[in-house]
Amino acid sequence: MGSQAMKVTADTNVLVRALTEDHPDQSRAAQLALSKAELVALTMPTLCELVWVLRSYKIRTTDIATTIRDLLNASNVAVNRQATEAGLAQLDAGGDFADGVIAYEAAGLVPTLSSRSTKRPSNRCKRVASPSGCCPELHDDYCFPSPSRSITSPRRLICFSMKGR
Repeated sequence: MGSQAMKVTADTNVLVRALTEDHPDQSRAAQLALSKAELVALTMPTLCELVWVLRSYKIRTTDIATTIRDLLNASNVAVNRQATEAGLAQLDAGGDFADGVIAYEAAGLVPTLSSRSTKRPSNRCKRVASPSGCCPELHDDYCFPSPSRSITSPRRLICFSMKGR
């Protein structure tokens, strides 16, 4: 009977130990587990948290982006490549990785939200986003990057008001 192939879903702690080597025993164990795994699944919340933790370690964002790209291109890693690339684009532009991931995932929800709604949004508009990422003059709005535009610059958003629902 041969050994069974190992498939893992790595959490942030495992990735941090493997990448930073900040705890010799745990770091070696994490690196070994990740390298021996046939498949390493990385969830978007894990990658978002990883970037946040690495930034708290005062690691340069260019180095973090390189590390995420190395993970993205590893032969045994399964990850939502498009969402990861959206996060990287945001990080490369000086923004937050998680904001790029959230914007990418939200853009895919726009048709779902309006098609499941019993009422159509009362006020649709295309606007250039404020630095906060949403339309400042529409307080109760939900804003998503337009799928036809780049997430980085200029950030074009599809905004619709949920007022009066």
